Amino acid sequence: MILAEKFGIPLALKLMNVCAKYTYKQLSNSYSFFSILSEFGIEYPKDEFNSIYLHTTLLFSSTTKPKELIELILLDDSQKAFKQEIYQNHDGAFALSLNSSLHTNPLVRELKYWNEIPKEYFKEFFKIYRELVKSVATPVQSQLLTNQETISGKIDQNQDELRQKIVSMTQILQDFSISRTDQSSSLQIEYDRQVKSIIKVLENGQARSALNQFKELKEAIWDKVNDDLKFKILTNIGVCYYQLGEIEFASNSLQEAYGFGSETEVGLSNMVNAFIAIDDHKKAKDYLVVFFQKFPTSPKAHAASIRLKPETMSVQEIESAIPEDLRENYEVLLSLGLKAKRLKDFNLSIKYLKTALESGSELPLVKEHLLACILEKYAVNFRVANLRLIDEETESELNEALLLTDELLSKYDKTELNSVTTQLYMNKSVVLNLLGHFDESLKEVNKALAIEPSNPKVLKQKGLIYVFEGDTEEAVQVLEEITNFSETPDVPSLLSEVYSKRGEFDKAIKILEEYLSSDLDQYFRNQSLGFLLELFIKTKQFEKVDELSKKEFKSNQIFDFVSRAHIARFQKSDIIASEILIDAISHVTDRTTARERFLLAEQLVKSNCLNLAIELFESIDDKTLYSPITIRLARLYYTVGRKGECLKLLQGLREKRGVHDYASSLEVSIYQEYGDYERAKLLAEEYLQSFSASISMKIRLAGVNLRLGFTDLVDTFLREDIEVDELMSDEFHSYLAQLMARNHREKLFKICYDYRRNHNDGEGHILFTQILLQFPLNEFECNPPTKVDVDTVVSFKGERGQSFTLVIEDRPKEELKENEIDTTDERFEIIKGKSVGEKISLPNSNVTWEIDSIANKLLHAFHESQKKCETLYVKDAPFKSFHVDDLPDFLNQIEKEGAGWQENFDLAKQQYRDRKAPLGTIAEMFGRNPIDIWNQFIHIENVGIQSSLGNNDELKLAIDAIEEKNGFCSDVVGLLTLFELDLGNVIAEFFGKVKIVSSTYDLIFDYIEENKIFSTRAQTTDKSRLELFFEFVRENCEVLPPQLAIDMNSNEKERLDELIGRSFFDTALLAKETNTTLLSDDLAFRGLIYQEYGVEGVWTQSILRYLIDNKKIDRGFYNEKVLKLTNMRYIHTAIDDNVLMLAAEKANFKYEFVFSSCLRFLTGKISSQNSSLLVAFGFLYRLWLHPEAQIKDKHNLTICTITTLCTDRVIQDIIEGLNYLTTLRGANDRSRSIDDWVYRRIKQEVKDWKKIYKIKG
Repeated sequence: MILAEKFGIPLALKLMNVCAKYTYKQLSNSYSFFSILSEFGIEYPKDEFNSIYLHTTLLFSSTTKPKELIELILLDDSQKAFKQEIYQNHDGAFALSLNSSLHTNPLVRELKYWNEIPKEYFKEFFKIYRELVKSVATPVQSQLLTNQETISGKIDQNQDELRQKIVSMTQILQDFSISRTDQSSSLQIEYDRQVKSIIKVLENGQARSALNQFKELKEAIWDKVNDDLKFKILTNIGVCYYQLGEIEFASNSLQEAYGFGSETEVGLSNMVNAFIAIDDHKKAKDYLVVFFQKFPTSPKAHAASIRLKPETMSVQEIESAIPEDLRENYEVLLSLGLKAKRLKDFNLSIKYLKTALESGSELPLVKEHLLACILEKYAVNFRVANLRLIDEETESELNEALLLTDELLSKYDKTELNSVTTQLYMNKSVVLNLLGHFDESLKEVNKALAIEPSNPKVLKQKGLIYVFEGDTEEAVQVLEEITNFSETPDVPSLLSEVYSKRGEFDKAIKILEEYLSSDLDQYFRNQSLGFLLELFIKTKQFEKVDELSKKEFKSNQIFDFVSRAHIARFQKSDIIASEILIDAISHVTDRTTARERFLLAEQLVKSNCLNLAIELFESIDDKTLYSPITIRLARLYYTVGRKGECLKLLQGLREKRGVHDYASSLEVSIYQEYGDYERAKLLAEEYLQSFSASISMKIRLAGVNLRLGFTDLVDTFLREDIEVDELMSDEFHSYLAQLMARNHREKLFKICYDYRRNHNDGEGHILFTQILLQFPLNEFECNPPTKVDVDTVVSFKGERGQSFTLVIEDRPKEELKENEIDTTDERFEIIKGKSVGEKISLPNSNVTWEIDSIANKLLHAFHESQKKCETLYVKDAPFKSFHVDDLPDFLNQIEKEGAGWQENFDLAKQQYRDRKAPLGTIAEMFGRNPIDIWNQFIHIENVGIQSSLGNNDELKLAIDAIEEKNGFCSDVVGLLTLFELDLGNVIAEFFGKVKIVSSTYDLIFDYIEENKIFSTRAQTTDKSRLELFFEFVRENCEVLPPQLAIDMNSNEKERLDELIGRSFFDTALLAKETNTTLLSDDLAFRGLIYQEYGVEGVWTQSILRYLIDNKKIDRGFYNEKVLKLTNMRYIHTAIDDNVLMLAAEKANFKYEFVFSSCLRFLTGKISSQNSSLLVAFGFLYRLWLHPEAQIKDKHNLTICTITTLCTDRVIQDIIEGLNYLTTLRGANDRSRSIDDWVYRRIKQEVKDWKKIYKIKG
């Protein structure tokens, strides 16, 4: 069997299915049928059984026979049986074979309900066979076939011999028949060959050449060809026009072709599509009705019908109406994809088009539509096209679009389809631009312009590229070439925007006003009106704004709300603007576009409604992407104080996308701000791996390393040469602070000198003066140079009193300023090595000059700047002081100490003493470091450190807190106390390292650095002592950033920081966060934090009491530490007679500070009367028994003790109390004569005291 053997049954059946679309009449007479066969590699039927059997089967299948019946006919047994019946007169052999297979062949499923194959099918098959035999036979052959039965009946010879004779005769006659073939048929075949050759030209993309060739062929052979060829020629002419973009001509050609193929599926399909192409849907539907009548199961008919469905009908509804077996047909899928695209359901469209490609169709048309759909999907997507929110899925689809473009370009490039090629190059440019590849995008758009230099869409695309790159000059040049805006209606608005960016507002306004006078689509009209309003506002054209506001912006659309708010803010009605925008928020729905949300959010930012703006930005942003809007969102979080959310966003971005120039820099800043220096260091180092040239980040990292004590790393950086002129102000000041902190004097002087040189203003002179005040020149540098050399300033005087000055600089000539010369200058060679008083002659001068003075360049600049600061820049003159990370006012403290300062400070001390203001609040109030305040208070007799109430209830609560919590979190006052008492090892041994916050660490660090530089400001603080304190902190403390601080609203936190001091508030947060006990010797601070936040606190003596009660330390150690507390004036330190005796012993029983400061804790304002009497009596008892004390000293200390007891109390009560104790103790201890003596002695001392102070009674 020819077909099955050559192609296999599946392909044979495929051919059958194709033929089944035609009627028997069409297949037996039309040229189309044999064209189909030729495409399958099957020749024209010839007079040979196998060939005729094959064609018979094909024609039989065209009469809509079951597919499985055709499969039976194609079986070898069926073919043999048919041959036997035809040539050997075996009646019924063919029917018998097929009916047998009907019940035995496993392939047959659908026909099992048949008992037998209908007889009319056999009759029809034999009829087709005989007619086909006649159509290919010569007259002689026909005669032979007609007489076949007679011949068969008369001849009785061997069948094989007879068959051989017939075959031989047939071969001879077949050879002869070639000369008898109809000449007209041969011509048709030749014309068809010519048509096919032109089709190949068309398929190679040479549409214009193919069109011309078809027209020439049509003119030459039109009257000589049959209808099939006419149909074919006209159809392909229509295709040529279509590819060339001449749709109307294409439609006309297809309509003309229909006259020669009205009965064909292709003809009807072309007719319907021809009218669809020219938007004549009525006629298209009329022909579609005919199409379905003739070919109800045609995929082409269903594909065409999809395009004519109403817009109100969903794609899903349309698909459900398509026969299930046609839904995978590529033409149907293509039409469904295009329908979804028209309905803006781009994802569904892409799905259909991809399925069409996967179905095996490699038609460029499908790829073109898929590419167009992807591009339109993102061209109208504000989030992608404008905000550049490109996630992995979007990037993947855009890369797929690039691949499709390249595939299509490989087909169409260097063809005559210029419009197609131009569009493809532009498409590629659009995709590359979206992906941020601007240079490559520009190359592709230039390729498009090389083909169509005046194409407005391509010119617009090129202009957009320049706009994105910020090249407004090139953008204007390109966009000005577009004169017809029908295809690019947004160009005037775009061009106006570019002119606005260039500051050419008049041109920008003129373009928009002219454009708005034309008939515009509402979208583009709104867009242009909005920008025109913005231009009027920028140029402060009040009347124009008022005129526009009266005519436009009246609806409840978001665009109009935004415009009304913009106008209100321009008219200084900020409250009204905010109200309008808040009203607009209520009109935001799920249907509100990303563009509208963005515009509204922008206006909310301008009206300072930042949290509302954040909500809108969040609704359109993809927080997993680095994009301008994500960065904007991070900055807004930061601005409104939601720094925890900001940090979370930045961390997530970095973990997913890696470090980012701005975002990661902001993340480092937040870590620094909250004192998480370890993370700041790690991130800064990671950042510099990607952005190694970032001087800004290197300065930040150096600052962090300085905080963490990595001074070697800081010095390595500071030895590098950097371009300081490129630094921002805060970066520059931080850099100078680091140079000062590490004592890089020479570089510091050079940079500040150059800064003064390049900024000849108040700031430059103040800065330079300040540096030399902080780092005075040494004796050698202050002595004037004896000889002229580099870095000297030489003053000259002439014979008549003339004078001028030269500065000798070692720098390139092009950098020199007025009165500066370099070493290559002729004048330098003349004056080099000269001394004061020497006379010289200079080039081009007739004057004899005398060297009047030679000065050190730095010292000369200092005196000059100092003078200018005192005169020219009085308003800017307050000096500034460098701290490690910033540049606060140099004389901030001195300014505080102006008129009324002392009165205010006295009031503050009183508030602190009354426990109404924490120490941190006092420090904030006066701009002082809390260490400074602590150091001052411990030296003020009536202030001290208010550490506790001194009662047992307070102590019990503290002991309970120590037992319940795990370790301590200390503020700076607690740390200072632990350091002074040398309790670091003790605390670490029993409770672990003390936790402190980063801001406390910073506070200590800054204070030490400040006192290194300004030793005169250190008051009584020993610098070496401070350094020991810093070492103590590093060895005994664990520095942590408080996470709760990050999670708080930073604006609220800043308020609290200013109220009680940042390091103090951070300490409270860390204690709460880590469930540790707050250690603070600031009673007012502990009370405030417990009341507001429920954080329990203790003070140093309570820890000592806990340790001694639990036998962790001995009594002597305890007494030593308590005595130290009293010496530092820690109120209310609880003392006993043991502590008081230790104080007396350390004072050698003299009334010295170590004793007097301890004794004062027995006064009425500090301690209760009963407890004081008991401590004092116990001390006096032990004093008079002490063998080493002199009688005179005992007497003096006793008098001082009684005096202290009476201070702030009723004297008579104290006297009676002492007498009562002596009498009581004497009565109890009569058995001991020595005790009796002591009691009598104390009683006598009381009498003596009364005499001294003339107390009666």
